[in-house]
Parts: sequence; C-alpha cells; structure tokens
Amino acid sequence: MPRAEMTSRERVLASLNNQEPDRVPIALGQATGDGITLGAYRKLLPVEVRAAGMGDTARLKREFGDTLAFWGAIDTHHVLPQGTVAEVREEVRRRISDLGPGGGYVVSPVHNIQPDVPPTNVVAMYDAAYELGRYPLRR
Repeated sequence: MPRAEMTSRERVLASLNNQEPDRVPIALGQATGDGITLGAYRKLLPVEVRAAGMGDTARLKREFGDTLAFWGAIDTHHVLPQGTVAEVREEVRRRISDLGPGGGYVVSPVHNIQPDVPPTNVVAMYDAAYELGRYPLRR
C-alpha cells in the first residue's frame, strides 16, 4: 500500500519498479536530467502513440507491463497542439487507464512540448494527470 504522500522521485522509482505509487508520476518533458539513472532506462519504454504498433496502449500494458515501465503516450502531434481541453483530458484519462494499473507508468508528452501547444492544453494535461492519477485508479 502506498504512503500517503511520496516525493516525485519516489513516484518515478516506484513506477519504474512496476509498483503503485500514491499517484501516477507526471513529467512535462523528455529531459535526461530528471534524476533517473541510466540503469532505470533499460526497463523503460517511451511510448510514441502515433508510431506503428504503439497506439494500442492497453495491449502494450498487457503484453509488456510485467517487465517494462512506460513513459509518455500523450500525443504531441495532434492532441496537445490541436486538441481541445476536453480532448487533452480524454487522452490523459485513456493513457492512465491503459498504462497505469499496477504502477509502471509516468504521464508525459511523447516528445518535448513545442511552441505551438496552447498553454491551456499543457495545464489541462497536468491537471487531468493530477486529478485522475491517484491510486487506486478509477476506471
């Protein structure tokens, strides 16, 4: 059972070990200077949802979730730059629902957030992840 409140680092490390943290960790970029060691990246699967075979995140979790942790999956090609706030929230809800059960998921955009992404969509992504990512996850 997770503690009442974990640090960001504890959340990420728990997720990388396929354990449920207190909430799904949130990362706003793909920088390597976020305190995760190189060893952790060996079991991390960045999820590019528009790449062939990667869009079905529920299948990825079923097939690889016991050995890999997932990072990303929030679409930066269409949903973040062109979607509505409601579409961004739905994207986050879907990815948490697909990849979050049992731990092993860090909510993050697929790539770095680009200048054409409306600030309201960045806030919507963060708010949705914060609201919907508390364990136990709601379906």
